[in-house]
Amino acid sequence: MSFKKAAIFAVAALLAVSLSACVKKGGNNAAESKESELVRLTEEEVTFTYWVRNDNPDSVANYADAAVYQILREKTGVNIQFLHPVGDETLDLLFASDDLPDIIETVNRNAIPNGADQSIEDGMIIRLNELIDEYAPNFKKARLSDPEAEMLTISDGGNIYAFPKLLDGEEDAWSGPMIRKDLLDKLNLDVPTTIPEWYEVLKAFKEDGIEVPLLLNGGWDTMQEFGSFIGAWDVNKRFYRTEDGKVAYGPIQPGYKDFLATFNKWHKEGLINIDFDNNLRGEYLTSGKVGASIASEGYGSYETVAAPYPKLTKDSKVRFRQKNWRNRGYEAYITKECPDPVLAVKWFDLHYTREGSDLFNYGVAIDNPYGFDGGNFYWYKGPEIEQAYKEAGLEVPEEVKERGFPIATEEMSNGEVAYWAMINKYKIDNAPYYKNTRVVIAKNLDTIINKNYKIWTQADSSGMLPPYTMNPAESKEVNEIMGPINSYVNDMFYKFIRGEESLDKWDEYVRTIKEMNIDRAVEIHQAAYDRMVSRVTSK
Repeated sequence: MSFKKAAIFAVAALLAVSLSACVKKGGNNAAESKESELVRLTEEEVTFTYWVRNDNPDSVANYADAAVYQILREKTGVNIQFLHPVGDETLDLLFASDDLPDIIETVNRNAIPNGADQSIEDGMIIRLNELIDEYAPNFKKARLSDPEAEMLTISDGGNIYAFPKLLDGEEDAWSGPMIRKDLLDKLNLDVPTTIPEWYEVLKAFKEDGIEVPLLLNGGWDTMQEFGSFIGAWDVNKRFYRTEDGKVAYGPIQPGYKDFLATFNKWHKEGLINIDFDNNLRGEYLTSGKVGASIASEGYGSYETVAAPYPKLTKDSKVRFRQKNWRNRGYEAYITKECPDPVLAVKWFDLHYTREGSDLFNYGVAIDNPYGFDGGNFYWYKGPEIEQAYKEAGLEVPEEVKERGFPIATEEMSNGEVAYWAMINKYKIDNAPYYKNTRVVIAKNLDTIINKNYKIWTQADSSGMLPPYTMNPAESKEVNEIMGPINSYVNDMFYKFIRGEESLDKWDEYVRTIKEMNIDRAVEIHQAAYDRMVSRVTSK
């Protein structure tokens, strides 16, 4: 018996019991009077096998137990037999076995072996362009509603290859500089906004006995793509986009040299921790030894405040910050084994309707129209909503005026751990659907608007390059060029900041990188970026 058929028979009985126990027909909620967008797609129930990582096995052992998929099965007639990888099982092994499930979902964008274009050419997965034109109007409308969404949902070869988790707009930054409020209050300091102001605050923390005034990890959040601190000089540690839309390499720009000079000075004065062991990060943040860091939450029992991404001067701007691109990954591919690709496309299209996306965005409301016992949130209407938006200087979204704001139940809101431990019970956060970036479940009425997110989002993301793809020949050439360059740049990064190499050697450093063929790497990146932008029709 094949891997696919064995999985179907193994869980069929369990699903039947689970579904009958959890989904009741004939609920009496008033919302039932509305016409459902989750229509019956097939007279006889059809089963698809679906390979996907279980994002939170502590919540449900199998996604078939999740309320979202039980409701979809009841409404549409499409039954999904979820196959969660275990142990060393990988996509490479799956493709090599030539015993594919009907649907495969990957965490990262365009992440199947050999890439989407080659897999379509090899007949492993199905090109979706024509099927979407005819059978997926909701997904088509969603991906064409925004240029970024459009260009990130089509391959370099012009293939629409998967259904992704698609954001409906620019999402707020959920990470950025955070500072201990007790230290600011004690030392009578304002929240810093510029690099000179940060220097004065960190000096004051050091003089007050703080061991690590600014805790850094040197990685994605601080130096590289998101560019916190280094972004003040309008560069990052990777390839980035200039203000005129060109691709440039950060570590050879004059601004990068100025950043290194500043951090060299801060390192000499003991204000930053460039030699720090990242394994101790959590322990240090909660120990009282740290004054500020890049984070998304606070530092244990210490009250913290968010600071904007640092600017160089009051009049300058920042073009780098934490950003989630419109295509968040979690892409579902329909494989050659799928017995009914049209039905699969129709089923996925419902994930991008309002009702379907609501299930993934929010889960199951108390007194839901599906007759489902329990729920993880309720729609709330009250003066606190308008007040929260007013304080943030924002207009209340029309959808909130219409139905209220989603507030977590007590069961779900009992701390961050409780929320994430239970999230897949009622809703699936990481999956192919249309993600609402404007309205997200609040843990309580005080968190309708996350003020930290609004502060961090004062920076824009125009300096960051979208995740474009290269053809195999380009990838091979770039990897050969950038391997030695990355090693050299990383080595010199620490040497310059620690003072082991003088910045008097800057010109020699840049010349070395040029001799390693960085200009050719930039040229290839530029070509790939230009191809991605040229595919956009929704400008």
